[in-house]
Amino acid sequence: MLEFMRDPKTGIHMAFIKPVFVCPICGIEAPVVLVVEDLKAGRREETYQCPVHPDAVLIQHHHMVPDPCSVDPNRDYGWQASRQHNDGKPDLWKANYERNRELITGRTVSAATVPTAKVVYLVGSGPSLGKNVQQLMGVRTGAIVALNDSLRGVTNHNPGVDKYFFAVDFIFDRIEAVNVGGWTAVLPPICAPKLPRLPWKDLLWIRSGVHCAVLDEIYANHGGLWKYYEGLNCTYAAVQFILQALKPEKIVLVGMDCGFTGGHRHVDEKLKWEPGYIVEYDGAGGPCISNDMMKSQRDYLFAQLFFAQLAGVQTVNCTEGGTMPEAMTVRVAPRGALAEVVKLNEASYVHTEGDGRVDVRGGQVQDKGGGKAVVPGVPGKKAQSRTKKKSA
Repeated sequence: MLEFMRDPKTGIHMAFIKPVFVCPICGIEAPVVLVVEDLKAGRREETYQCPVHPDAVLIQHHHMVPDPCSVDPNRDYGWQASRQHNDGKPDLWKANYERNRELITGRTVSAATVPTAKVVYLVGSGPSLGKNVQQLMGVRTGAIVALNDSLRGVTNHNPGVDKYFFAVDFIFDRIEAVNVGGWTAVLPPICAPKLPRLPWKDLLWIRSGVHCAVLDEIYANHGGLWKYYEGLNCTYAAVQFILQALKPEKIVLVGMDCGFTGGHRHVDEKLKWEPGYIVEYDGAGGPCISNDMMKSQRDYLFAQLFFAQLAGVQTVNCTEGGTMPEAMTVRVAPRGALAEVVKLNEASYVHTEGDGRVDVRGGQVQDKGGGKAVVPGVPGKKAQSRTKKKSA
């Protein structure tokens, strides 16, 4: 279930993925520290707590996906970089940036460096890629955008195809020189230092548009670089690049499993057991192993593609496996009691005595833990716990 709303502060539409609880002091997304289940009553209570400030009263926020077709890469929305529990990214981002600094140029994504393409093949490194990756050798027009590990299996030497390698992961470095001939790398300054030193056909630099100390430093030094906004993975940033720079009429998904098809993490990497695995419907009537992160990545991608469809961009899923559905439920007119709805609506306004004016008071509440936003019109809910009612 995804909720779509227009954010009055930014003026763009958002898809809200899931609620999270954030510490108002440090911006960390609080983890679950206690789970109490009442099986007889069908109730489950989860208690969240900030590991740094255990006494802080948490505030509810939502992970959100802004419409990638409407997000302006030249605008600063004030969104913050993620500071999740035990998240050491800022330190690693800083270390990578220091090592990459000498290589960074002003060459970036622009109309001069990235021509448009009617069809774009977005290739992920999901386990199903091994089933049809050879078909990409027959692509003679358009563009291919290969993400992370997928480049180790993608082969295409046709000169009429623009080929881009996309990576924003600060530790990913499993690409070798033999893999990069004819490909243009699109990389941020915080990428693994090995990547920009490979013999690419071309190298374009981009930067994150969210805020934290090292990313603000990059902005100060390289403000002219094309800007993307953070999501959960490389795919999220790549979809922004595709829609805003390549401007296709059609996107073809390949190897975008959003799950562990056939018990594999990648084509050549078998899955090992770890806590948190779940079984999801694979869209073809069978089961697929997944976890909460894979489910969230699926929902983020689906929301982006929903916005793309509204903008007239067709998506075809040629992933042979995984959990990406053809359709998902979108809430359009949820039911509610009139008395409660009237009360909520009236609470969103300040009625000025005397002159009869009405001033809008609502608006987006910034979430410093993940660059996400509270649902507009819903006050930030202070909470230490959340009770879930299990469905029958």
